[in-house]
Formats: sequence, C-alpha cells, structure tokens
Amino acid sequence: MDKDDLLVLIENAYVGNKTKLDLSNRDISEIPEEIGKLQNLKILNLSYNTIKKLPPSIGKLHNLEVLMLHKCFRGEFTRFIV
Repeated sequence: MDKDDLLVLIENAYVGNKTKLDLSNRDISEIPEEIGKLQNLKILNLSYNTIKKLPPSIGKLHNLEVLMLHKCFRGEFTRFIV
C-alpha cells in the first residue's frame, strides 16, 4: 500500500470517528505521523506488515487499548516492546 492510500484510510477513520482500525497485511513499511490524529482509536492492528518503527505521534493515541503487531517488525526496537 502506498503512502497516499494509507493517508486516505487514516483520514476516513478520522472523519468517521472510528475506534478500531485494521491495517493488517497491507504491505505497509512506514506509518505516517497522521496516525496521531485518531484520538478516539481504541484498537489498532498493524500485524503482518514490514514496519521498521512507529512514529512518535503514536503516543498521542491516549485511548488506545490494543496495539496489534503480530509478525510485523523488521526493525531494531522490538526489544523495547513489553
């Protein structure tokens, strides 16, 4: 999935005030900073992608209860996930 398509999905989730967003298995390698706009998000599934790092804006998701990252990371920071 290219960045423009991903931005459209994020914008649609923002406009629709979604609490769940499933971006699993979409060949995503980078999550854009715009993900931080999704303040009402409770569940975010990023599983089965090739993400190397999460953007700092992920910290703005104060209502996030579940972050799914199954078979996802190819980066160095997996040792920091608890």
